Amino acid sequence: MPAAPSVCSFESRRAEEMRNLIEKFGGRSFVAPSMKEVPLEANADALAFVDELFTGRFDLLVLMTGVGTRYLAEVVETKYPRERFLECLRNQTIAIRGPKPAAVLNEWNVPYRLRAPEPNTWRELLAELHAHRSLSGLRIAVQEYGQSNEEFLAALREAGAEVRPVTVYRWTLPDDAGPLQEAIRVACETGFDVLMFTSAQQVRHVLQVATELGLEAAWR
Repeated sequence: MPAAPSVCSFESRRAEEMRNLIEKFGGRSFVAPSMKEVPLEANADALAFVDELFTGRFDLLVLMTGVGTRYLAEVVETKYPRERFLECLRNQTIAIRGPKPAAVLNEWNVPYRLRAPEPNTWRELLAELHAHRSLSGLRIAVQEYGQSNEEFLAALREAGAEVRPVTVYRWTLPDDAGPLQEAIRVACETGFDVLMFTSAQQVRHVLQVATELGLEAAWR
C-alpha cells in the first residue's frame, strides 16, 4: 500500500483546521505557520503618513493596490474619523496603478487624476506620470502593501521626485519561526509531496526565511 502523501501547509490563523483537513483526506500533515497578524494601531508608519497628509505635505499620492488602500483607511480609523481621511483624499492629487484601487476610490466617492493603462504594472504607471508632468521636485507619497517596489521608487527618485514610501501591512513573521525554518529545510533536503499556500503573503514569507537560511537557490 503506498504511503500517504506528505503535505506541508503554511497556514497560520487556521493551522489546526488545515491540519485536520489534510489528515481527513489521507495526507500526512506538516503545518508551519508563516504569518502573524499585526494590530491596526501598530502600523506606526501609516499613521505618521496620515498626519503628514493632513498638513498638505504631498503633491501626489500614488495608490498601488486596492487591499492596501482599504487597509490604510482601517488603520486611520484607529486615530481619526474616516470621513476626515476621505475628505483629505478628495483634495489630493491621486494616481493609481489599476482597477482595484480604482474600485475602492469609486466606492468612497474619491476622484483620481491618473491611472496606469493595462497591464497595470509600475512601468505603465511611471510612463503615465511622466506624460502628465515633470516629476522633478514633486513630493510623492507611494502607498505599498506587502513587498516594497524598489525599482519604482528608484525610478521616481531618478526623475527628481522626493519620495515617501508608506508601508501598510497586516502580517509579519510569527514570533516562533522554528517550525517554518524546519519546514523549509525539509522541503529543500528531502521534500514534501505537496506544498500548500493559501495567500501570496505566505509565499513572500517563505522566500524571505529561505533567503535568511541561505536556501533561496535550493528552494527555487
